[in-house]
Amino acid sequence: MATFEGRFHKTYIAGSAVSQFRFVDLAADGEVDHSGDGAKAVGVSLMAADPSDADRPTTALTVAYGGKVLVEVGTGGLTAGDAVGSDSVGKAVTAASTDIILGYAREDASAGEFASVDFFLGGNAA
Repeated sequence: MATFEGRFHKTYIAGSAVSQFRFVDLAADGEVDHSGDGAKAVGVSLMAADPSDADRPTTALTVAYGGKVLVEVGTGGLTAGDAVGSDSVGKAVTAASTDIILGYAREDASAGEFASVDFFLGGNAA
């Protein structure tokens, strides 16, 4: 069962719609958006935010920047022990040889499920 613990939190402003439990990174304007394919991350969104929602604009976004976090799994799924990277919408995928490694999967998970990942702030080169 996917769980998270020992998180460190920080609040950012969302620059665009951000889904819960996705890798996020800082844009040039200092706001956060989903991390890109193989890119670094400053953390994992603990909530959704959508500044363009006219009825309920939410711009403040709480981000976990260390520890065991939950991340939505992308195409291909994850196997426990996999080096984890980001796909183009911030979902966790098995890191390719050129990706920034954002952490390691603690359990098996299929696409669309949530997996526990030991997250590294900013990632490290594969």
